[in-house]
Parts: sequence; structure tokens; C-alpha cells
Amino acid sequence: MRIFIFFVLLLLRTIAVAQTGGYTLVWSDEFSGTGPISSDLWFHQTQLPAGGSWFNNEQQHYTNRIENSSVANGFLKIVAKKESFTNQGFTKQYTSARLNSKFAFTYGRVDARAKLPTGAGTWPAIWMLGKNINEPGGFFSSQFGTTNWPATGEIDIMEHWGNNPNVIHGSIHTTSSSGSTINTKTINVSQVSTTFHIYSIIWDEEKIQFLVDDVPFYTYNPTIKNASTWPFDKPQYLLLNIAMGGVGGAIDPAFTQSSMEIDYVRVYQKGVTPPVNSQTITFPAVGDKTVGDAPFALMATASSNLPISYSTTSDKVTISGSTATIVKAGRVIVKANQAGSASFNAAPEVAQSFCIKPLKPTVIVTQPTKETFLLTSSASAGNKWFLNGNVIASATNSTFTTTTLGNYKVQVTEDDCVSEFSTDVDVNLKDNQTISFTAIPDKTVGDAPFALTATTTSSLGVAFTADSDRVTISGNTATIVKAGRTIIEANQGGNDSFNAAPEVTRSFCINPARPIATVIGVNVETIILTSNSETGNKWFLNGNVIPSATNATLPVTAPGIYKVQVTIDGCVSEFSADMPLIVTGDLVSSSNTVSSYPNPVENYFELVGIKGELFNAQLVDLAGRRNSIDFEKSGYVYKANIQHLTQGVYLLQVQEGSLLHRIKLVKK
Repeated sequence: MRIFIFFVLLLLRTIAVAQTGGYTLVWSDEFSGTGPISSDLWFHQTQLPAGGSWFNNEQQHYTNRIENSSVANGFLKIVAKKESFTNQGFTKQYTSARLNSKFAFTYGRVDARAKLPTGAGTWPAIWMLGKNINEPGGFFSSQFGTTNWPATGEIDIMEHWGNNPNVIHGSIHTTSSSGSTINTKTINVSQVSTTFHIYSIIWDEEKIQFLVDDVPFYTYNPTIKNASTWPFDKPQYLLLNIAMGGVGGAIDPAFTQSSMEIDYVRVYQKGVTPPVNSQTITFPAVGDKTVGDAPFALMATASSNLPISYSTTSDKVTISGSTATIVKAGRVIVKANQAGSASFNAAPEVAQSFCIKPLKPTVIVTQPTKETFLLTSSASAGNKWFLNGNVIASATNSTFTTTTLGNYKVQVTEDDCVSEFSTDVDVNLKDNQTISFTAIPDKTVGDAPFALTATTTSSLGVAFTADSDRVTISGNTATIVKAGRTIIEANQGGNDSFNAAPEVTRSFCINPARPIATVIGVNVETIILTSNSETGNKWFLNGNVIPSATNATLPVTAPGIYKVQVTIDGCVSEFSADMPLIVTGDLVSSSNTVSSYPNPVENYFELVGIKGELFNAQLVDLAGRRNSIDFEKSGYVYKANIQHLTQGVYLLQVQEGSLLHRIKLVKK
């Protein structure tokens, strides 16, 4: 492969230092985390060469988009896609990714465990180039690029052409070969696109050995080693990519996308201390919460893609993995840490501080005497009482006794985290009142308007409102509009003698109307059942729910009794009427000697092979309807006219003595 071939994406996550045959693991990516590749370990090479096309007449743009390279579930995916994409003033019909490692080394062992893409025209590669290559757009080129290809040397650890599946190439490019692929060998490897294999080289001062699954298949060891034959005494870096077309062969017109998956990339060396990289943590701010909020995710990431651990000394939250669960109100500090690995130092700790606000308090007012009022907060501590919008000095207990009339409310503070104000409470010399609101039984769409019944201890009239558009209310009459759970509120606003009554609510279901299931395409190859409800459907076959069958339509694939039920907001309709259906499928005669001709048939057909007397002849359509049929007998041939029947698929059933023959018959 030439220097500009696509490399399979190698995302580095460092694992613990391992010893393998005297080698020490010095650099690796195990592709932990989720999202883009580690920017500490990899560089996206996207700049087009001069002229606007990649070498070897390749047809793709390389991008840094997550659609073309990403990490998830412990794997790196490089995805080649068919799509029109414009960049740097050029439009191409394919995209992919080409990764450069930010690590270069001299001598060692490289292992990459990968599963390769499929499709004619795909050209994945795991390979290496000299760090000194003069290739604008490459990671090292701007600082170290002093040498043109192929004088830099190129080591193709793995190349695969989709036009020649399961054949793996290992190759060397040097000045001595004028860049041509003459120092190369192949090995047949089964299921390279469905099974992971380990592609390796062992590189020392004398030779470069190529292996698949630890089996050597080629060794490059020139007798004379000079700059022309052996530029491999200088650092090389890794590349991963998928190229499309060009030398890789014609692209299948039906190609849409395919990916190379990489489990890990590991570099080992002898007598070398592994380099240690720095890493940083990005920990987005955590917004303030309120007691009662759902558990929430902590979203810190490490630049190394290594996993984050979280901790807190607070008893106001508990943390499991990256999920925090609220326990009580107050200020919380959560710390994000990444302890490092063989290749990364521990990241500097990052902390986020946020408030868990107390619940909005409620206030209950009682009157120990006619002119004395006792206000009680639902919060046992942290209260601050207000009168007519002004804070009441030293009023911090959960109860507050007053003889002063006015508008009272309370607010709760824990640490510096402040709740909402309670609902305003008017303290006056009016009498209190309460509402009695009769429970509302469940209704069904189509039911008549119904009366709401509520009374007050003051005998003042009650006003009704609804929380949704499922009913309309006029006076004390509710009219059903549509299905779903509904809440109706009863209120009495008070007058000069009575305070407003506490609101009382009643919740009830408006069940959907009984659905109607109809058959579309009766007596055809595929029956479709349709519910008259667009949403909330649940289909049943023989009394059992059909998993995932929730659409308004249901293709029928099995015989039986079908029905549908509709649920809206937990409110459930009656079942539809039972719909018995049969499905013939591809049926054959129960006797090898009985057949019908012609089939499909328009008017007359013959039944051949009946030896005895024929009786109980019926044609059954796919909805289970039975049609009697009369045959005229001539010798052992029976003839019938079915021109009066509609087009469709029928099950022909005929009785011959104790034998029952069944034949699928298509009426044109």
C-alpha cells in the first residue's frame, strides 16, 4: 500500500503494563468511553493533498465527524459511508476517517485486534509511516517533515481489498522498491469481516516480521541495509483508515456504508519505560436541583477517554457510577477523578458545587382563639416567615403565632439553598370553609354530559375547572371531548364572611371508545387489520398480547382470533369484537396424487387424482368465510366453475372417504 492509504481508526486507551516475551506495553488504546476518539492519542488527518484528491485515485473525503469515527462499548469504529460531502472546495461521494497516532517509536511489537469492513471497493489498512514524512496535513509533518515518501519507509501491517475478501496483505515500501508493492506477502484468513483477528508486526534492528493471530507469514530482512532498503531505524507512527476505490478496486454501486471495528491497538518495546501522558477532566456545571427531582447523570469526561469516578463527602446525595440520587436539601460538592493508567498520569481533580433546594413549603392556619392565629410550616427547620412581603425578624421556627391580620408566606433555606415561597395565606377574621366533592366514576368517550356534585360548609357555590382539554365544563356540567386521565378542580373563592376554601380535586378516567377492527385486503396474500384508533393500540391473538404490536395496522401472519384494545393515559377501552381469521400460507395437498389445474384459475379448474367419491367440497377465504362448490365428474377428473368468486387466495377442502385434501387455490 502507498503512503496515503486509509487506516482503520485506532482509539487509544492505555491498559496496565504487561510483559510479553520480554516486551513491555508502552502505548495502547483499549477504546473505553463513548463518543469521539481520544484527542490525546489520535489526530484526524483530513487535509487533501495538492490537487484535491487522495493518492491512488481514492474517492473519499476523510473527516473528523463522529459519523465516521467514534468509540462505544469498548470498540473503535471507522465508518466508510456513501454520501455527497463537500470540503476544502471539493465534493466527493464517499466519506471515511484517517487517524494518525500522536505516538511514534522505533522498534517493537504492534498488535491490533480488528474486524474488517465488507463491500467491493473498500480498502481498510493498519499501517505505519516515518515520523519525518513531508506530508502536509499529517500530525508530525509541520515539525518533523523533512523527507519525501517512500524514503521515509512504510510498513503495512494489514491491508484488505473488499474485491478480494479474506486475503490479508503485509507489505513494505522503501526507496529500493521505488514505492511499488514488491516486498509483500499474503495470507488467507477466514471471516475477516465477521470475526476479530489480531494483526501484528515484530520490528527490530534486523527485520520486520508480519503475523496474523500470532502466526508469521512474511519477514522483511534485506541483506544490505542502507537508507534505500532500511529506513526503519527511525521513528514511525501508526495510521488507521478505510479508503474507497482507486487501487482498492471498483466500488459496488449498491454500497451504502461499512465499518472497521478495532478492539485495541497495543505497542510493546524491550528495555523501554512506558511514556506517561497528561490528561484533563471536563466536568460540566451541575444545575441546581430540588428535593424530589429524579436521579440525574454526572457528565464528566477525561481527555484520555478513561473512565471517570465520582465522590462526595455530603450526605445530601448518593452516587452510583455516574448517577446521583437526591437525599435531602443543601449545598453539595461532587468531585470527578481519573486515577490514570500505565500511559496516563492521574488527572487533576475537578469539583462542581450546586444546590439541592428544599421543597416548596406549605402552610396550615388554625385559630386557637377567635383573634389568635397559629401558622404551621411543613418544614421542620430553616423557615423564614414573611408578612405582606416583608421578612418577620426572628421568625424562624416551624410555627408562628400572630394576632396581626395580613398576607403571610414562608420560605425554607438549607445551607444557602433557598426554596420557593409557599402559597400566600390570608390571615383574617373570616370563617374558614371546606368543600365536599363527590368522587367521579370512570367514563367512556361517547357518554352523555354528566353533573359535577360538590358542596361547601358555607353553602356558597362551587366553581369547577379542568386540567386538560379532555372535557369542557359549563357550570356544574362536564362534557366529554376525548379519552385520557382527567382532573377536575372544585374551588370556592370566599366572600366578606368566609375565606377561600382549600381546593379539592377529583381524578378519573375517560376510557377510549370501544375500538373497531376492520380487515383490509380480505382474501389476498397478506391481510391487514386496521383499528379505528390512531394511537394507544394493543393487539391480541387468541387472548394473548402480541409483543410490540401497537400500531393502528397489523399484518396478519398467523391464524386465530384477533382483537384490539386502546389505552390512553392509563385509561383502557373495552376489547374490539373478535375477528377470526385463517391464513393458508403455502399449502399442499395431503395426498401427493391430488392436484388442481390451472392454478391460478380464472373460471374453470380441474381436480385430478381423486380415486373415490368426492363430497363436502368447500372454498375458504382468508377471513374464514366458506363457499360451497359443485364439481362435475368425468372419469377421475372433477371440474368446477368459480368465476362468480372474487379474486384472492382460497383454501380448497375436499373430502374423499376418510381423506381430507387441502389445496391452496388462487382466483385470478
